[in-house]
Amino acid sequence: MKLLAYTEPNFQGELITVYEALRRKNKDPDVWENWTYYDIVRSKPMFPVRRVSNGTDSSSFAYKGSAGGGHGRGSKGIAHELAQEFLCRQKQFKFNLFGKVFVASVESSEDEAYVEDPKDATRKILVDVMMTLAPSCSCRSIFGDRLAIEITDTHLNTRRKEKLLRDLKIGSMEVKIPTGWHVKNQTSITVKQLDYLKRRIVGFWEAEVFARLIYARVFIEPATVAAEKSINLQARKE
Repeated sequence: MKLLAYTEPNFQGELITVYEALRRKNKDPDVWENWTYYDIVRSKPMFPVRRVSNGTDSSSFAYKGSAGGGHGRGSKGIAHELAQEFLCRQKQFKFNLFGKVFVASVESSEDEAYVEDPKDATRKILVDVMMTLAPSCSCRSIFGDRLAIEITDTHLNTRRKEKLLRDLKIGSMEVKIPTGWHVKNQTSITVKQLDYLKRRIVGFWEAEVFARLIYARVFIEPATVAAEKSINLQARKE
């Protein structure tokens, strides 16, 4: 679900919400009726779609030339989308798993990556960020050539999504961002406030990120267990 967009291509212009785009369209249609907006990760052209279902506003930007009225009906928030955008731009992803620190070297990343069970077309999901790990990345021996990152805040992953990732043996993990960053639908938020939220997200990703494992190809021994083994081995030597 795309809630944010740039008003100009190539990550230029204002970064605004779909609700602000719809407000501008209603207030000044001569200027904003047919305005093209751009995806904050891939700069793909989009347009705002107003949609209310059962009293709940699920408006979103939709890619131009694609079928359907909007990019999904999920409850993804603004902070969630900014976290995805930041992660997709990184060439290294540092995370803590079971007390151990890993550094993944990233060749490329895709947001909203489509994953389907080749044996059952009804089993399909969108992954928040799908990383292709660099050929030299040591994490390949643990997770494989791809690493799926699910970002959560106010809503957790579904068991169905996690089961498909495990069944397809796709290296994957969940990273939870602070729930206090969540911005409710239709909340008016200024460009200055968005910039502040972006800076907080940068600080979060650049600090030590603690992840929850969904699937890895090999067993990852908790650091506490490894430390205890080392202490016991040293004691036997002495």
